[in-house]
Amino acid sequence: MDSVELVFAHKPRQGEIAELEQKGDVLVLHDSDGAVVTQVNGADAILRIHLPSFWGGRYITIDQENAEMLCFEPKPEAKKQVRQLIQDCLSRHPVEAAAAMRQKGKRDLLIGGGALLLGGAITAVSFSATSANGKFMVMTGLLAVGVFEILRGVYWMVKASKLKPASEVN
Repeated sequence: MDSVELVFAHKPRQGEIAELEQKGDVLVLHDSDGAVVTQVNGADAILRIHLPSFWGGRYITIDQENAEMLCFEPKPEAKKQVRQLIQDCLSRHPVEAAAAMRQKGKRDLLIGGGALLLGGAITAVSFSATSANGKFMVMTGLLAVGVFEILRGVYWMVKASKLKPASEVN
């Protein structure tokens, strides 16, 4: 499988067909006229291409370098083919992909640790400064974000540690 047909889900290109194909070490998305819409380095495919999920939304999405997100209809065959393209990229670039996953994991761990620490510190200061009425603030949002980001960071670190070159899979 060298390419996947995707259908844009949002305006101004809603309904337009695009093609995601693997060209060497890069995944290239072409519009219906054959013009390149975006490119994804093979090692970054798992971080920039997202399949529909409970957390990730209902569309197949591709993050672009300029922070714009491209959304495509979640057709079952397209999801299966995109998943296969991502797996091919991971097996072709295991070292680079693992490094990108570790970098994302470290970032998430730092953000999570900072949010957890900040939430705990504000809660502790609020508790220690409790007035006679006994009311204080618990920073549940910061604490929850901290825990979530830490879990996400651990997820990416574990996923990176399990990535093996294609020569080691057999």
